This record gives sequence, C-alpha cells and structure tokens, in this order.
Amino acid sequence: MPSQLHETILDLFKAQPRLAPKLLREGLGFQVSSERVSVCSSDFGEARPAEYRADHVLLVEWEAGALGIIVEVQLSRDERKRYSWPYYAASLRARQSCPVIVLVVCPRRGVARWANEPIDLGGGNEFRPAVLGPANAPVVRDPNTARADPELAVLSALIHGNSKEFEVALEVATVAIGAAAELDRERSTYYYDIIWSGLGPKVQEALRVAKANYQYQSEFARKYVEEGRQEGHVAGTRRTLEKQLRLKFGALSPETEARLAAATEAELDLWTERILTATSPDAVFTAE
Repeated sequence: MPSQLHETILDLFKAQPRLAPKLLREGLGFQVSSERVSVCSSDFGEARPAEYRADHVLLVEWEAGALGIIVEVQLSRDERKRYSWPYYAASLRARQSCPVIVLVVCPRRGVARWANEPIDLGGGNEFRPAVLGPANAPVVRDPNTARADPELAVLSALIHGNSKEFEVALEVATVAIGAAAELDRERSTYYYDIIWSGLGPKVQEALRVAKANYQYQSEFARKYVEEGRQEGHVAGTRRTLEKQLRLKFGALSPETEARLAAATEAELDLWTERILTATSPDAVFTAE
C-alpha cells in the first residue's frame, strides 16, 4: 500500500502537470517542452491491471513532436519495478506513437542509486529510467523561484529538508514554507504540513526559534510558525514533567499518563512548579 510520503509527492505532480517536464529539462538535462501537457491513463494492462498501473502518466506535445512521461515515486528498492518500468515505457510508446521517459523520483539517496542502474532486457539491450534523487534534484533556495513554482519548492524541501547539510536543509524548508503560505488556505495548510513532517528535528527547532532568518509576508505563515513554536514548548514541558514524575515517584499509572497527554500549556506549567514540593503524584495535580 502506498505510504503517506509516496502519495504526497505524487500529489505535487498531479497539482502541477508541468512539474515533470520541468524536472526532466532543468534537473536532468533532457530537451523537453512544457508547451502543452495532458494527463493520460495510468493503466498498462488488461488481464492483471493492478500489477501494471503506473503512478502518473503525462503526454507533452509541442510543434515539433510529443513525449510521454511516466512518473514513478520510489521510496524503497523493489526488484519487480525493473520489469514493469520497461513495460510501461513500451506500452505507452506503442499507444501514443512517441518517445517515452520513465521519471523515477527517489527521495532517498540509496534508492536513487539502485533505480539508476541499467536494466538488462536481453540480447545486449538495456533500459535506464531517468532518476531524480538527492544528488540531482533542484535545490530551491530563492524565494521568488519558490513563489513562481511552489510544487517544485515543496518537492525540493521533501528531498533536501532532512539533508546532513544543515544550512541547505534549513534554506529549502524556509523558502518552501514561505511560498506555500501565499497559496489558498487549503493548499497552504496541506503543503505546510507535509514540509514540516519531512524536516529533521534540528531544522524544525531552528524554524521555531529563529524563523530561519526569513520574514514571512503573510499572516497565515506567521500564524503557523508561532503555532509550531508553541507546540514545541508544550511537548518539551510535557517530556520534562514526565521525567521528573518518574524520577521522584517511580512508574506512572495509565491515568497519570493520560492526564499528561491531554494537559494544556497552563496546566503543565503549573504542575512543573508543584512537583518541586509535592510528596505524591496527586499533590502535583491537585491544589492543596
């Protein structure tokens, strides 16, 4: 079953049909136009269609010709794909009578290396998909670029937002959040949530504390950054209080754990003060 990340990345390509040809052109060096892009059927079989269904299929047409693009989001190694990808390409090529590229999007570096290995078709023939991963995916750092193409910015944050290079991760996350904040509320909320969920903890903390040195232009973005900071404070206070309770009184009862999980910020702050003099867990939660 497709994961949340798989469906999230796929949603970006569905929301912006020109994203796939743009990545092929600017990220992988293919000569591809974005003049006219249409979505095609993703089914490539009749007897067992469930096994032969691509993630997303596009047809790009321009004056000089056409190109089929099959978008596949790959989060882990799957040897079956080394048989289905060439089949997808041949099937769409026969259906549309045009060249076809299989674009495989791999957020993880090891999976991208695996996907980029040539596929032996037999008889000395090989098939190689076009693979987009951390090594070659666009790193969107410019706010203007992000605003002009928010789906590209969000994809950049999903791929690079947990990078070992902290400054890169922080920068792509910042501009992606800024671009998402200027969209309609539904897309803004969705894009913000998926960007945030893909970031490393250090990047999240930097965004909470310093707003990543970026001045958000919309009230929506400022609200979300403030909410993120507030959530971080509450979670930290809850963890600290739980640790203090365990150290002072031993194992916590299910009732105490449930009470901590449902506590407000004001309650947590009050209980943190009471634990200094409390002689029992009940004394922490109940005023004398």
